[in-house]
Amino acid sequence: MNQNKKPLKIKNDRYKKEKDNREHIDLQENPQYTGIAKKIEWGKSILIVLLILGVVGAFIMNIGNLSVSKFNNFIKTVNIFGVEAAGKPEFFIDLDDSSTVCYYKNSIVAIRRNMLDIYNLNGRLLDQSPLNYSNPVLKTSERYIISYDLGTNKMEVFDYILSQVYKYKGERPIYSASVTNKGNIVYITSERKYKSEVYVLDNRFEAVFGCGFG
Repeated sequence: MNQNKKPLKIKNDRYKKEKDNREHIDLQENPQYTGIAKKIEWGKSILIVLLILGVVGAFIMNIGNLSVSKFNNFIKTVNIFGVEAAGKPEFFIDLDDSSTVCYYKNSIVAIRRNMLDIYNLNGRLLDQSPLNYSNPVLKTSERYIISYDLGTNKMEVFDYILSQVYKYKGERPIYSASVTNKGNIVYITSERKYKSEVYVLDNRFEAVFGCGFG
């Protein structure tokens, strides 16, 4: 065997040519995808501007109804982190023997003879509104919380930060009341010459219907 024999070199001109071509490939932008990306960026910017204008507009339109207490109550109800996992499967609410508990807008509302409380789902007390009821009744809808003292002339309507938006000013006792998801109030009372009277209030709390039953 000849040990001085040099290793055989194989020339592959085709491979070398393809390699040279790959090294000189110039990547170019695709005009179609570039245009789509620019439209998406413009869309994001427009949405952000519209959101800011909407918030500013809502603030200006409702500036007469704003107060420091309402703003603080609103901040307490906002939970940007979502519902946290509770350490215990339940939490405790201060109740009495006449209490009623209802679910309302991702919160828990409880009524007692002397207080209306609202909690978040982690058991944190968000706000309270003092009452003076003998037989408290609580109803909720997607829009409002309604409370009344059965058999007396006390009835109140609250929004999601427990701000009172309506208070019954009649002299007749309330026997039953309810609130719809649109904000209409229906209540039953009594009138002279009738055993009962049904009234309906629109979402501006103005009477739009009344019917007496003898």
